[in-house]
Amino acid sequence: SAGAATSAGAPADAGAAAFAGAPADSGAAVSEAEPPRAGYEHDPSKLATAYYLGAATAGVALLGIVPAIFEIADHFQHLDDSPGIARWTWLLLVLGCVQLAYALYVVQLPDWSSVWVVALACLGLAAAYAMVLGAVLLSTADNGFIQFMHLHLVPRRQTSRWCFMMLSLTSLLTYFAGRAAVRWHHTYRLMTGL
Repeated sequence: SAGAATSAGAPADAGAAAFAGAPADSGAAVSEAEPPRAGYEHDPSKLATAYYLGAATAGVALLGIVPAIFEIADHFQHLDDSPGIARWTWLLLVLGCVQLAYALYVVQLPDWSSVWVVALACLGLAAAYAMVLGAVLLSTADNGFIQFMHLHLVPRRQTSRWCFMMLSLTSLLTYFAGRAAVRWHHTYRLMTGL
C-alpha cells in the first residue's frame, strides 16, 4: 500500500511542481523577451525654439484681434446709432482664437511635428489675409463679399494696410516655423536613425 501511495503520489507531486513552476518560467521568458526601450529627449535649444514660436504666434494672434476689440467697444459706446457689430469682427476673433489654440498646442507638445503644424496653420492664415487684401484692393464697395463682411463701412486704405501688415507678420511666422521644423526633423533623424 505504501508503494501504491508512493507511486500514486509521485505523479501528483511532479504535476504540482510542474504546474507551480510554469508561470514563473513563462514570466521569466516574457521579461527576457522584452528589454527596456531607450527614449529620446529633445535638445533644450530646440525646446526653447518651440516656446519662442508659441509666444510669437500668441503675440500675432493678440495683435490680430485688436481691431475687433475696438469695433466691439465702439459699438457699446454708441448703442443708439450703431449699425451693429460687423461680421469681419467675428471673423477676426475666430481666427485669433484658433491661432492662440495653436500657440498653446506647440508649447504643450514641443516637437518638430507640432512646429510643422503651426507653420501650416500660419500659412493658411497668411493665405486668408492675402485673399481679403486682394478683394479689398481689386473690388468695388458693392462687391458681394465686401458687403457681406461689412468691409464697406471701413475705409479701404485702412483695411488694406491692416491686411498687408498681418499678411507680412503671418508670412514671416510661417517661414521661421517651417525652417525650424525642417531643421529639427533633420536633427531628429540623425540622432535616432529613423
